[in-house]
Amino acid sequence: MFRAIAFWCLSAFLLLGAPNSVAFAQTPVVAHLDAPFVHEGSGITVPAAVDRFDRVSVTDFSEEQLNIAAQYRDANNDTVITLFIYRAAGPNISI
Repeated sequence: MFRAIAFWCLSAFLLLGAPNSVAFAQTPVVAHLDAPFVHEGSGITVPAAVDRFDRVSVTDFSEEQLNIAAQYRDANNDTVITLFIYRAAGPNISI
């Protein structure tokens, strides 16, 4: 199961592109750690746990929760997974 989740996360990252380089303040999102969190902008449900990984935080990198990160941790060995949900920059933005 872990490999399937890791593959899905990596695939989504590669298909959507890297997050844009504009820096925003990091704001913790109020999310009950024992319940799923629904990202309103995309409708994606971020589960409270994935296999043996428990969600420990949700962070907003924009002012409107367009770019968020959910961090999961395995308490047995301190392995961390971070799931990013963000809007990819448009093709006409200069780099």
